[in-house]
Amino acid sequence: MRLLFSFKGRIGRAKFWLGALGTGVIWTLLFGFIFATMGPIEPAPGQQMQIPAAAIIAMAIVYIPMLWISLALTIKRGHDRGRSAWWQLLALVPFFNIWLFVDQGFFRGADEANEWGPPDVRHSKPAMAS
Repeated sequence: MRLLFSFKGRIGRAKFWLGALGTGVIWTLLFGFIFATMGPIEPAPGQQMQIPAAAIIAMAIVYIPMLWISLALTIKRGHDRGRSAWWQLLALVPFFNIWLFVDQGFFRGADEANEWGPPDVRHSKPAMAS
């Protein structure tokens, strides 16, 4: 649970991708369920399509915890790269959001401890034989 809900500490690439893919699957299933239970949304001829209020409320209820989980994952991954949570604001800036995605998703974290904690187990180097 700490992986998904805490903003403290660091996570490596594997945990980041596992968490991101897992939340993506859950997100898709929940939204699919919401729209499947609402029935077909077809406007009458000459009218605009309107999403039922119940669907909007259900999406908002699902969106809030999913946003929290996404932020927790990306902030901890940023910590592993030596960046504060404020760097996540780059996700709102065109082109910088692509760089942020590549930085967090593909580059290795810092090998040494930083202000957010020790490196993930994946960074431990094998002992040298003497």
